[in-house]
Amino acid sequence: VYNIDKEGIFTFLNESIDILGYTPGELLGKHFTTIIHKSDIPKVSREIVLPKYKGKKTGDEGSPKLFDERRSKKRRTKNLEVRLITKQGEIVYAVINATGLLVNGELIGTYGVITDITELKRAEEDLRRTEQVIKRQNRYNQLRANIWKIAADTSLNEEEMIQKLLDIICLLY
Repeated sequence: VYNIDKEGIFTFLNESIDILGYTPGELLGKHFTTIIHKSDIPKVSREIVLPKYKGKKTGDEGSPKLFDERRSKKRRTKNLEVRLITKQGEIVYAVINATGLLVNGELIGTYGVITDITELKRAEEDLRRTEQVIKRQNRYNQLRANIWKIAADTSLNEEEMIQKLLDIICLLY
């Protein structure tokens, strides 16, 4: 859980920030971009993102997702995936849910919740790799079955057999 002021400076962080190797006190008074991967800052900072939307109507679902969100209710930021950087420089994948922080009707900053999804991202990557291996294995098995089928076809002469094998290989790769 975090609060940042209108300038993007952390004013509150709970102890869960230790997933990044920091204590709350180490980040209080620092800009939120301290923990955001440099490549993600242009995608999540209102200062950079909002000028791109000037004059455009997005509706609730099309509105940009921001780490330093000021909007609330339907237009608040939900499920913003971002890469955070630990104190040691490692990447942590996170989902951010954020809304404008109002006190007595006055906007004072942002209230947000950071959820670590690193293990989920690793599992997704493992699944993608496994799918690639399975696809490769299926192509191999299909090639192997076709080779046996051609080899067993006694009606083919050597030249026809070679041509069919080449055709199959070209189709699969």
